[in-house]
Amino acid sequence: MLRPMRFAALLPGLALACTLTGNGELGQETRSFAVFDAVEVFDDFAVTLAVDTTMTVVDAIEVEFTGDANALGRLFAAVHAVDTLSVGVDPNRLTQLDLGPTMSARMPALRRVHAEDASTVTVTGAREALEIELHEAASLTVQAEEATAIDVIAEDDAVLTIAGEGPSLNIVSSGNVTIDASKFTAAAVRVEHQGDGEVLVCATKTIVIVGSGSSMVRLVCA
Repeated sequence: MLRPMRFAALLPGLALACTLTGNGELGQETRSFAVFDAVEVFDDFAVTLAVDTTMTVVDAIEVEFTGDANALGRLFAAVHAVDTLSVGVDPNRLTQLDLGPTMSARMPALRRVHAEDASTVTVTGAREALEIELHEAASLTVQAEEATAIDVIAEDDAVLTIAGEGPSLNIVSSGNVTIDASKFTAAAVRVEHQGDGEVLVCATKTIVIVGSGSSMVRLVCA
């Protein structure tokens, strides 16, 4: 996971003087990145990812960003190993955004989504296999195609909604998470949950539940 780190602390007066405040005017920018099949999202980003297996990608994927017109340069994005795009607000320059930043991309494959903070992510067209990791107040909605195996790690106040079908759904969760997979029909389901929160799953063949605390895991097929 690549998350930019602050290199130095600023004195309060200097911090105030150097803070860029978003102007509230919507701006848009398109950037090209080396091919990636995993995405990490931080801060308050709203991200939309569309998986399109008909795409022919040679060496780049175009990604669209929107937000305050005068602060688009403060929206950090970079591809690192292994083929992972990380997006967030640049933490090394003080920024007060007025408009929530967004990012959208169409890509030929997606194998992993990692989200933190108060970010929201929407995925359509997921297939084959997808790894999900959610922390803090991150929210993710997934529309999966047929035969998608999904593995989930979720904690804190994360929210996850999954629809579609696949051979398996494995969930390891803790804290006050809310997971609704009642519209994801899986042959085999395994849930390990500790803490509060609620997990809804739909299994057609086998289900294994390991839980503790006041957590609630229910078999519901919507």
